[in-house]
Amino acid sequence: MHAPPDRDDRPASLRPPGRGAGDRGRRRAHARLRDLRSGAGARPTDRPRRPDCPCDPRVRRRRRGGPGQARDGARAGLILVGIVRRPHGTGGEVSVEPATDFLERFAAGARFLWRREEVERAVSVVTARPHGARILIRFEGVERASDARSLAGGELWVSDEDAIPPPEDFYYGHEVEGWRCEDRAGRVLGKARSVAQTAGGAMLYVDTGRSEPVPVPFVRPIVVSVEREEKRIVLDPPAGLMDL
Repeated sequence: MHAPPDRDDRPASLRPPGRGAGDRGRRRAHARLRDLRSGAGARPTDRPRRPDCPCDPRVRRRRRGGPGQARDGARAGLILVGIVRRPHGTGGEVSVEPATDFLERFAAGARFLWRREEVERAVSVVTARPHGARILIRFEGVERASDARSLAGGELWVSDEDAIPPPEDFYYGHEVEGWRCEDRAGRVLGKARSVAQTAGGAMLYVDTGRSEPVPVPFVRPIVVSVEREEKRIVLDPPAGLMDL
């Protein structure tokens, strides 16, 4: 078993895929790319890609490491939205791997906290354009390849306060941290640590007092209800799952 992944900007969904869900996901992906090209700002009503929907390959998202591997340096109050991979060209652009379902976050004027190990600085987007599965960004004050090289390997973070409200039945992994997990009879099973997308689908990681959290498939009917106001998740896990 693994510890849950870091705090990123990808809400997990309890919704079933349904007929035509893949087409809707692709249309939303194309729309986000058009907005990014035109410099459109964030649209809070945009719907993130559902984890169970195929996505346009040009905006597919990849994670380093296996499911449940935490990223070093995650800090309370911050959400990871991107990773600076390497410089691109000679004009100061960098290639950024998105860690978000909201690509409009990278529009011109967006501000992030750039962090690498113990070093951090504020950065502001001047231009952004799609490039395959990544985004090419030029930050304010970064004019040459040598400047861009100094940003490689860093991560882009935003405050929890800047989180885009997820649609109904979508949940951020960090949002459910500490929520009480119960069975249908009200018996406490543990506390939620995170919800994360893995190769096997969305998983809810539950701390039960053992050394490792228990991964529970974040799907109905195993997840009976998620109650934001009460900060409670009601589960109907298969026999023996919580004893792993």
